[in-house]
Amino acid sequence: MRNSISTRLILLLTLCAATIIGVGMLVDYQLSRDEILTRLEVQSRDTISAVITDMENWLDGVEGSTLFLARILEQRDYSLPGLEQMLKDVVENNEDIFGATIALDPAGVGDPVGFAPYYFYRDGILTYANLAAADNNYQQQSWYRDTVAAGTPIWVEPYFDRGGGETLMTTFAVPTYRTAEDGSRSLYAVVTADVSLQELHAYLQRLRIGASSFPILMSRQGIILSGRDPDNIMRHYSEVP
Repeated sequence: MRNSISTRLILLLTLCAATIIGVGMLVDYQLSRDEILTRLEVQSRDTISAVITDMENWLDGVEGSTLFLARILEQRDYSLPGLEQMLKDVVENNEDIFGATIALDPAGVGDPVGFAPYYFYRDGILTYANLAAADNNYQQQSWYRDTVAAGTPIWVEPYFDRGGGETLMTTFAVPTYRTAEDGSRSLYAVVTADVSLQELHAYLQRLRIGASSFPILMSRQGIILSGRDPDNIMRHYSEVP
């Protein structure tokens, strides 16, 4: 009888000890799991924040260079060769810019074709293209037309730059005005700086947010600039299956 009670007591104590140990291990596992998830969340946020900050600094630099060039053109007169040389120097000395143009208002040039030299990098080599060619009317391009209509600096919706960089890009464009002695204000030029979508995509590839997740970048109008599936680039997000 005594042995039976002792055996039952031992079994009961053993079961209680096992339960306590099991609960302790479960609590310890849950705490460790929560701590790991918290650390991963913090690390992910830090990584995303760093990439976003780098991208914002890059694009801010593109905007700053373009706005500065536009201010110069508002205040000083240059010959056409002088404008072309200045543009070349800007692109050549600014690695953040894929390409740029100074597209004059044709009315001020006295030529319906206008004047729009374009310098850009192709395979690492500084290259020239004439956007004022007879078969490439820059005045009808969105980066010129939309900027003139807005009357203020804008980021143009992404497009394929046919006749220029021959690549998918987005453009920061600034309308430049001259003020006459009578106070009237007229368009002088549209100054642009281009960023290729390939470069934007390369920035996002720095994000490592898990095998089942992926970064996506869209324009203001919902056009996909970068994502996991290259076939979705330049499509509206609502069209993606």
